[in-house]
Amino acid sequence: FETAAAQFERAGALNPSFDSIQWSLCTAYTQLGRMEDAQAACARFRAMAPDATIARLRVELPFQHPTHMAMVLDALRKAGLPE
Repeated sequence: FETAAAQFERAGALNPSFDSIQWSLCTAYTQLGRMEDAQAACARFRAMAPDATIARLRVELPFQHPTHMAMVLDALRKAGLPE
């Protein structure tokens, strides 16, 4: 997840208003145990998508594999995204 975090950080610097980068960063940081960074990424995501919730993302995110979806939603939950 180190490589993923570095790539998403670079992508975020190039396109700071793309909300998918922030929830992706949140997931990578959570997997790395970097919870302060995960919470900051989640806060940026919430600022960009104030109506986002775990339930809403469960419907909207384009994951085909349930394990991937569960990992992302669990990371966002741990970082403070409301249910």
